[in-house]
Amino acid sequence: MLGKLLKYEIKSTYREFLGIYCALIASVLLTWTMKLPQLETVGYIASICVFAVMVAAVVIVFISILNAFNKRIFGRQGYLNMTLPASTHQQVCSRLLVSVMWCLITGIVMTISIFLLLQIHGGIFNHMNFGELGDLWTALWENNLVLTIVLILVSILVSIFAIVLSLYCASTVAHLPIFRKFKIVAGILTLVAFSFVESRVVSLLTWMGSGWLNDLGARFSHGVPMAQIPEFVGYLNLIIGIALLITVVFSLAKYFLTTYLLSKHMELE
Repeated sequence: MLGKLLKYEIKSTYREFLGIYCALIASVLLTWTMKLPQLETVGYIASICVFAVMVAAVVIVFISILNAFNKRIFGRQGYLNMTLPASTHQQVCSRLLVSVMWCLITGIVMTISIFLLLQIHGGIFNHMNFGELGDLWTALWENNLVLTIVLILVSILVSIFAIVLSLYCASTVAHLPIFRKFKIVAGILTLVAFSFVESRVVSLLTWMGSGWLNDLGARFSHGVPMAQIPEFVGYLNLIIGIALLITVVFSLAKYFLTTYLLSKHMELE
């Protein structure tokens, strides 16, 4: 059933996101047409506009994700969707996975757009020595930086899950019967509460490890010697891993709170 829900969710949302991606690529290609010397200033202005389009695209993506969740859970489609032979977990997971997929595709399209801009106005690939990539990979591997890159990529992925789950949970809280007359305020306050609790927990953990962090800062305050790079990277990986674990815990808490409220305390319109 989860597979069918995923297919339905993709079919229901792809038109909105394809329009965003087409606008991004079109705005980048527009700067290419303005590369003529007499249009150089206009081209740079167009590049700034492209970055503005990227920021707007991110905002629109998350608004679209929230609107899709509200429409298919709390709108007219909500009653029919929630009466399907699928559990609440399957309903939430299908929307969560598709939303994260669109966020990842948005990130990929934005990355491609940035590289296109750099190539159009700077020709970065014309001066790049691809033979040095092997040496770069060897250096990364010897200094444990491959694990660092993996941890950063996983952290980005988990952070996307966390943001989407924050929106889902805030929307679910806002649609509780007790908040029927001021849904928007309830949703905003829920997001503020999440941010406050998370920042307090992080501050507490930072305070608990302040001694170790101060020692680490004093030890490497004058730079990192070549011989100690693997050790320093190991500490860096530990810090990233702890931050990743905290994000996972908060994400799971939001997920289970969302599914609990939907299954126990929700009155669909």
